Amino acid sequence: MNSSTAKDSINHDYVDAPTSTDYVRAVVNILEDIGDEKQRLETTQKAVLNILEDLEDEKRSAQEANRMKSEFLANMSHELRTPLNSIIGFSELMSDGKVGPIAENHKEYLGDILTSARHLLQLINDVLDLAKVEAGKLDFDAKPIQIHQLIHGIRDTLRSIAAARNIQVDVEIDNDIKDVIGDAARLKQVLYNYLSNALKFTPEGGQVCVSAEYVDEDYFKISVRDTGDGIAPENLSRLFIEFEQLDASIGKRHQGTGLGLALTKRIVEAQGGKVGVDSKIGVGSHFYAILPLSLRPDHLDEEPAKIAIESSQWHLPKILVVESNAIEREHYVNLLVSEGYEPQGVATGEEALNLARLQQWDAIAVDLSLSDIDGINVVSRIRAETPNETTPIIVITALPNNHLATIAVQEVLPKPTEPAALIAAIKRTEKHGKMRNQVMVIDDDPSDLKLVQQHLLDAGYQCNCFDNGQQALTSLVIEQPDIIILDLVMPAMGGVEVLEQLKLNSHSRDIPVIIWTETELSTTSQRKNLAAATSYLNKSDGHRALLTELGRHAPIPNPTKCS
Repeated sequence: MNSSTAKDSINHDYVDAPTSTDYVRAVVNILEDIGDEKQRLETTQKAVLNILEDLEDEKRSAQEANRMKSEFLANMSHELRTPLNSIIGFSELMSDGKVGPIAENHKEYLGDILTSARHLLQLINDVLDLAKVEAGKLDFDAKPIQIHQLIHGIRDTLRSIAAARNIQVDVEIDNDIKDVIGDAARLKQVLYNYLSNALKFTPEGGQVCVSAEYVDEDYFKISVRDTGDGIAPENLSRLFIEFEQLDASIGKRHQGTGLGLALTKRIVEAQGGKVGVDSKIGVGSHFYAILPLSLRPDHLDEEPAKIAIESSQWHLPKILVVESNAIEREHYVNLLVSEGYEPQGVATGEEALNLARLQQWDAIAVDLSLSDIDGINVVSRIRAETPNETTPIIVITALPNNHLATIAVQEVLPKPTEPAALIAAIKRTEKHGKMRNQVMVIDDDPSDLKLVQQHLLDAGYQCNCFDNGQQALTSLVIEQPDIIILDLVMPAMGGVEVLEQLKLNSHSRDIPVIIWTETELSTTSQRKNLAAATSYLNKSDGHRALLTELGRHAPIPNPTKCS
C-alpha cells in the first residue's frame, strides 16, 4: 500500500468522539422530552378528570330528571285518574238507574260519556305503563294464580261486548294447569289485551276461543284465537311496535292507542317469556304468550314484598263440594269463588273422606249419587270419622227426605239443583247465617266516598265512611267493622300510617284491609309498607273490581244488584 492510499484510508475511518457538551445536550433534550410528556400526561389527566366530573354531573342530573319524571308520572296518575274515575263512577250509577229512572236517550248519552272516559283512562294507563317499562320499574308480585278463575273472570268482564256483537267466546283450559306462580294482575293485562283485540276485530256472529295449556315442565301457553279477517304476513312484524296501527280506517272504527300489544310484549318478555302471532287472511288470527310456570328470582324485586296476606285469625270460608258430575262440580266451584268462598271440588266419596279427615270445613255439600261409595254412607262417616262432626252439611239428592233420617244434615236440595240454590243454602246454614257486611271506608276524596258508599249500599252492605284516618281509628273503640277499605293519599294521617295503627290496635288488628287507591306502588319499600294489608286495588280498576274483591272476604249480601 502506498502512502497516499494509507492516508485516505485513515481519513475515511476517522470519527470525531462525542464531547462532554454533546452528552449534556443529549441529556437536556431527554429531560425536555420527559417534561413535555409529563405536561401532556397532566393535561390529559386533567381532561379525564373533567370528563369524569362532567359525567358524574350528568349522572346526577339524569337521576334527578328520572326522579322528577317518576314523581311527575305518579302525580299525573293521581290527578288525571281521580276525576276520570269519578266521571266513570257517577255515569255508571246513573246509567244503571241506581239514582232514579232515566230516559232512554239520556242513557245513550251516558253510554257515550262512559265509552270516551274509559278510552281516555286506558290511554293514560297505557302511557304510564310504557313509561314504567322504559324506566325499568315494571315490577312483578309473584303469588299462586288460579288460572281457571282468572281466565273466566276476564271473559266475564268482556261478556257484554261479546254479547252485543253476538260473538261466542269459548274457554279451553288444560286441567293439569294448577301450580302457576306469577303476577296475576300482569297476566290479566296480557289476556285482556289479547281478548279485547280479538273481540274488536272479529265480525258479528264470529267465534273467539281462549285457551291455556302446558308447553313443557317450565312453561305454559295462553292463546286467543278468533275468526276475524286475518292479518297480512307483511304486517305481522308491526303488531307489537308502540303506537303502530295497521290501518288508519280500522283505528277510527275501533278506538285504540296502538300500545296494547306493545305493552303485552314488554310485560311478557320482562318475565322471561315470549309473544307471537299466527294469522291467515280470511280465516283469523292466533295470538299467544308463553310464560314461565314460576317466575324466576331474576324477574322479581330484590326484596319481594307480599301485599296480599291473610290474617292468622281469619280466612275465606272453606267449602267442600262432593259432586261426581264434572260440569256441575265446576259450576258450583266457580260460583262459590265469585261469592267469596274458598271451595274445593272432588268427584268421589273416598276423596271427600280423605279431605274431611285433614281439616274442619266451614260447610260441606254432597251429591248423594256418587260412583264409589253410597252418599248416605259418606255423610255418616264424615260425621263419625273426621273433625266435621258439627260442620253444616247440605245434601243434593233425588231421594225422598225419609231416606235421610239416619244422617244429620242442615239442608236437603232436590236434584237437579241450580248452583245459586246451593249458595243460598250455604248462606242459610247456622255458621254463615250472620253476614259479614259492616264495611268501613276511609278516603279523603268526597266524590270517591259518595261513589263507594252508593255501590256498597246497593250491594246490601252497611257502610260507615270517614274522610280522615284519625276519626276512623277513634271510632274503632266503639264499633269494629267486618272489613276496611282504605285510601293511601290523605292529608294529616296517610294510609300507610293508618294501616300501621290498625295493626297495632287490639280492636282492629285482625280486620281485613283492602287498599283502594290511585297510588302506583313502584318501589319495593312502598310495597313493604303495605305488607299488612289483605289486598291492593287501583281505583281505575272500577267499583266492580272492588265489589268482587270485597266479596272474597265478606260475601255480597245482594249479588244480583252488583252486575
